[in-house]
Amino acid sequence: MKIKLDKFIICPIIIFSCLYLPFLNIIPYLDGNIDFVQVFDYQQGGFVQYFQRWGSVHPPLKLIISKLLIDLIGEKIIAYELLGYLFGIIGIVTIYFLSHRMFNRNVARISSLLLASSPMYISNGIFSLRDYLLTCLILASLTCLAYQKYSLYAVLVTFAFLSKESAILLILCSLLAELIFLSRRTRLNELFYHFLPLFASFGWWQFLKINHQKSWSDWIFAETASKGTYYTMINNILTLKIFNQYAYQHWLQLFFLNFNWFFWLIFALGLVMFLWNSFYREKIFRHFLERTYLAKTATTVALFSVSYFLTVLCFQTYTIPRYILPLIPFLYMAVSFFLGKQMEKNKIIASTVISAITVIVFLSALFSLDPISGKIWGKIKILDQTFYGLSNHLAGNDGITYNLQFLLLAKKRNDLILAANRQKQPVVHSECRWIFPDPRNDYQTLRILKLESINLNNPCVYLKNE
Repeated sequence: MKIKLDKFIICPIIIFSCLYLPFLNIIPYLDGNIDFVQVFDYQQGGFVQYFQRWGSVHPPLKLIISKLLIDLIGEKIIAYELLGYLFGIIGIVTIYFLSHRMFNRNVARISSLLLASSPMYISNGIFSLRDYLLTCLILASLTCLAYQKYSLYAVLVTFAFLSKESAILLILCSLLAELIFLSRRTRLNELFYHFLPLFASFGWWQFLKINHQKSWSDWIFAETASKGTYYTMINNILTLKIFNQYAYQHWLQLFFLNFNWFFWLIFALGLVMFLWNSFYREKIFRHFLERTYLAKTATTVALFSVSYFLTVLCFQTYTIPRYILPLIPFLYMAVSFFLGKQMEKNKIIASTVISAITVIVFLSALFSLDPISGKIWGKIKILDQTFYGLSNHLAGNDGITYNLQFLLLAKKRNDLILAANRQKQPVVHSECRWIFPDPRNDYQTLRILKLESINLNNPCVYLKNE
């Protein structure tokens, strides 16, 4: 099946570009800064230097691609941050084609617009954070499944695993879905392409073992931390330790953070209408069951969402908002599906809801005005920006990376550092903790970017009596 090129796809790409590109070329910040130092270590000394300087590691896709961009463009910030822009477009285009394949053009258009304007998608894209890359590659992998491009699926889902280990869930869920729909018509090569990413994953683990290195296992706040990430996740499920304070925070973020509750409300109302209308419900079920490849894709999405919810979102580590990002596109697709059906039945209701979504997206992108989020997490003020107080509720410093306020904050920090460097003096400010929140890695970044006139031994001096 081929899709006629829809010129509308340019619209979400333009929206994404207008929101993303103004922040290109700002000094990496928080976890984006840590990743930048890792990229530089790999760029300078390959796996040897990367393994020497980091106790436990994530897979290397980000390092490898970033190195290629740096070799091509030069040792510039833009070479590091361009990766997020390229992957962002991949995510927008693939959610369009995935939604079109599974539903129709209206759903595809709305889904791509929602993702392109998603505050969390953009705020985590600027520094190409691994959960963001994972999200984009999950969408690309599922699109290949929906179009029965199994060889390309095997490549992209392997890339997803090499961006972050959480993709092993997608690999296993896709294989399980394939086995559920196993029939005499199933080709052996289709099964082979589902097993191939498992071999690649095993290869990475063996590579770590040979180099006396281990998979990421930092900041695990569980009794089983010494036994590693995978053991802890499995133990959480078997012993019902999925019900813990970290899981509650992740679940609150998924369902409520920054107007997420509004989209879940639309989803809930749409689901009730869907279940209430038996003719409509049976028509949709037939749509999937008559097309096995779509049924397998939908089953994969369902299995992945449940398994991710019960493992990654129950894991005892910092409850950083970006961990919910891989599930957000599926919420957008569901909302778009119900909106698309309303557009066919009642355009007045659909237009009203779309107008409300437009307002909500604008407010959630630039402000922290959600009353429910404010009630749950409270508010904190950082460099004149007011954020939800997630950093006071197990999220750590990266609790502020949920909308464009984070990028505005990073831009202001960038300007303060560059101005101080030009004047060959430290930054003078009352909030040094947020300007240099990670002194060791911030020091490395300033050195890499040759901003050494700022006085690396004392880059920030607290402003008194402000």
